[in-house]
Amino acid sequence: MLSQKYQTVLDLGKTLNIQNGDVIEKDGILLISGTAKTAYEKDLIWDEIKRVGGNAPTDIQVEMTVEITDYYHMHTVAKGESFWVIAEKYYKNGDKHPVISDHNNKEHVHPDDVLEIPVFKEYVGGEKLQVMLTALGHDTKGIDGKIGANTNNALKSFQTSKGLGATGNLDNPSKEALRAAFRTHNGGLTGKPLQILLRDSGHSPGGIDGILGKNTTTAIRQFQTTCGLGATGQLDAQTIKTLLSTYA
Repeated sequence: MLSQKYQTVLDLGKTLNIQNGDVIEKDGILLISGTAKTAYEKDLIWDEIKRVGGNAPTDIQVEMTVEITDYYHMHTVAKGESFWVIAEKYYKNGDKHPVISDHNNKEHVHPDDVLEIPVFKEYVGGEKLQVMLTALGHDTKGIDGKIGANTNNALKSFQTSKGLGATGNLDNPSKEALRAAFRTHNGGLTGKPLQILLRDSGHSPGGIDGILGKNTTTAIRQFQTTCGLGATGQLDAQTIKTLLSTYA
């Protein structure tokens, strides 16, 4: 029986206290439905399904909604945890830790701190804001994760280019316009923005120094291999498009 095959998935659903859960086996397919508290818990269910049935199982269907959509999850810091460790847990990539630290406006964490983990693609701020603005041609005069006058001026420049009020504040219309422009950017991608995108995709170029040397070329080739693209090490249009889509 399929319920036996996916028993660990069903057990995980009980552990996570999935609400309104239902399991039906019909015509050789296991149908699972319910409501997870957060998107992270929904992803945990899918991770277990893939562990049992492979990346694209055909014998199980899941219809699961999420109760809380304002954030990815809430995390209480345990002894010995760092932002890197926490990012590794939620994003499967410790190098994405600036997103969590920026979002919570913290440089350090301590046991029992409660952190809001943002949905990575939806978050814009700190280092990520600077990367996106710089890639779109609005110079932040460096990428250090600190939002000062230079980043505000770059944001004003972007807002003006999109016919938005040039306030220098990242309001929701500006955030959505920035993400949309970044996802559809068809210009070049180079220097630190390129290296940070590669790093956050799980393909480290080594140091983030803006120098496109051997390590960066190797990271591009590894990213292309992972995404089923021609592993040339060259930054062609399809590679840029795919890389941008992983970030925003």
